[in-house]
Amino acid sequence: ASFEVDLDQRSSQAIALMERFAATPVQQARACNERAVTRLHRGDLPGTEAAARAGLRALGGGDAPLLRAELRRNVAAVHLWRNETQAAYRAYRRSLTLAPDQPEARYQMAALLYRFAQHTPDRSEPALAEAADLAQRACGLAPGRADVYYLLGRVYQLAGKAPLAHAP
Repeated sequence: ASFEVDLDQRSSQAIALMERFAATPVQQARACNERAVTRLHRGDLPGTEAAARAGLRALGGGDAPLLRAELRRNVAAVHLWRNETQAAYRAYRRSLTLAPDQPEARYQMAALLYRFAQHTPDRSEPALAEAADLAQRACGLAPGRADVYYLLGRVYQLAGKAPLAHAP
């Protein structure tokens, strides 16, 4: 426990230094993103959302689509933890619009659609088709991630396409 407390304190101190010396909007947004990720790992949803939104405000209308996409993903994660499925879907969609080649955003959105399909079988076909497409693309972008392949297999299985779920 003391190691975790020490690591947490050091992380907070490092982020405080990043925030203090951030000279540009992008640097300020990066510091906010680090704070958002740290708070998300602690389970501090309000803190995560506040830090991610502060990062988006710091960027304003500026560039940095990958950073903006990561901040949006953090907002989506908060919505997901709160069971705000539609808001999470919109935030992941915005993230993918900004940076379409993010395997993590594709994976998270595919997982969200898979869970939706599990709980709403009467409306699952379009969700599963989109989930399969997202997971397939994530597999291509991050071929070493077993969790993405596992999700793709689960999507195929739920869609009744079990033969596609097995490796050739």
